[in-house]
Amino acid sequence: MGLFDRIDEHERTLDRAENDHVIGIVSDRKNDKQRGPVCRFTLPDQDNKMTGWISIGQKSCVGVAEYHLPRIGERMLIQKLGNGPEDAIATHALYSTSVSAPPQASVDNHHSTFDDGSTLTVAPGSGIHLVATNALTLDVNAGTTFNANGTISITCGGTVTITAPQINLNGVLIDSSGNVTIPGNLTVQGTTNLQLTTASPHCLNSDGTGGGT
Repeated sequence: MGLFDRIDEHERTLDRAENDHVIGIVSDRKNDKQRGPVCRFTLPDQDNKMTGWISIGQKSCVGVAEYHLPRIGERMLIQKLGNGPEDAIATHALYSTSVSAPPQASVDNHHSTFDDGSTLTVAPGSGIHLVATNALTLDVNAGTTFNANGTISITCGGTVTITAPQINLNGVLIDSSGNVTIPGNLTVQGTTNLQLTTASPHCLNSDGTGGGT
């Protein structure tokens, strides 16, 4: 290989290096009004050189608008593009010896652990498991239907409050004033305490008869 061939090869190597991938550590971050989530990175392999603001790749931006801004100290893969002010993009976060992946019961799981300790695990063949460290709120602006082919169990350490204009429990109706309509028979097993002193008449049949004390 002649001298000029070696020079050409060296220049091609430099060109590839300019558009290569590097590992960066998030040192600053913000949500830019135009570019969305952006970060500045420290580059350990380049004498801790500081980058400019680099866009963070998102899963999608149109239709379903995703938002994720990495935390300070996150190690990410940066792809150099060399096409002007937006000359790079950070695409993936990487685990290391200092930050290990959460242990999983199955390698097929899809899992997220959040800052407050809350977790969301999708385990194929086993189900979906959500653990909320703080309050969990679900706001729905339309009708909501839950269909279950098995048993539903609710365990609560405090009071369960259900507020609605009317509650229908298999035909048993409870309105917002506390009035209860039972279309079938009522069977009570155990002691029953009826406080009827405020009702007048105390008892009334459906045909209007009764009313005795």
